[in-house]
Amino acid sequence: MVSKSAAKKTKIVLEPRAALGRRACRGIRRQGQIPAVLYGLGKPTASVFAKEEEVRPAVTSGARLVDISIDGADAKALVKEVQLDALGKHILHLDLQRIAMDVAVEVTVPLQVRGTPIGAKEGGVLEVHVRELAVSCLPDKIPERVRLDVSALNVNDFILGKQIVLPEGVTLSKGQDVIVAIVKIPLEKIEEPVAEGALAEPEVLVGPKDKEGEEGEAKEGKPEKGEKAVKPEKPEKPEKKG
Repeated sequence: MVSKSAAKKTKIVLEPRAALGRRACRGIRRQGQIPAVLYGLGKPTASVFAKEEEVRPAVTSGARLVDISIDGADAKALVKEVQLDALGKHILHLDLQRIAMDVAVEVTVPLQVRGTPIGAKEGGVLEVHVRELAVSCLPDKIPERVRLDVSALNVNDFILGKQIVLPEGVTLSKGQDVIVAIVKIPLEKIEEPVAEGALAEPEVLVGPKDKEGEEGEAKEGKPEKGEKAVKPEKPEKPEKKG
C-alpha cells in the first residue's frame, strides 16, 4: 500500500537561522517555531526553522513526503527524523532531506504481521524479530506499511527478509538474509527422552555384617587351632642372701 502521506500536499516554509546550539533552539521554540536542518542532493546542509503550525500537521499525520519552500523556491523533501520531548507532545527538531521525484530514496517502513501460524496448534509460539523494513523506492512509491502473513508457518518454519512480498517498485535495501519471523516450541515445553529407570532413586545395598571381621575380633589374642597357648613366664624369685 502506498502511503497516504505521499499524496498529501503538506507545505512547510523554511527560513534560514544563524543562531545555533541548544539555547538558540529553545528560544526559537518559545516563539512558536521549530528548528530544523535540510540536506541532500549534494547541497550544503542548511540550518533552518519553520512555523510549528505548518510542521505539526505533517508530523501528526505521519507524512513522509512534504512540499517545502526555501529562499522563495519550492521543492520536495522527505521527513527523515522528528525529535519529540519525553512525553511525545512537543516537537523539538526536524530533519528534512531534499529529494528528486525521479531518484530512489531509502526509508524504513513499519512491518505489520498478520495471521495465526498453523504451528500454534502444535504448541508453537511466533517470534517476530523485525518490526521495520529498510526499503528503496521512488518517493511517490513509499509504502505506508508492509504486511506479512504468517498463517502458513509450521513449527520451525521461518521467513527471511528476502521472502517478503513488497509492493511494486519497492525493494529491500538491507536485511535480505535476516530471519524476520519464526515459529518455535518454547524451551519449557521441550521434554528430553528419559531412559527407563534413569530417574529412579539409586538402590542402596546393605549387606550382612562382616562375620569374619566379628569372629576375628572375638578370637583376637586366642591361639589358632593346633597351636599351644603360651603362658606368660613367672617372674624369678629373688635369691636369699646368706
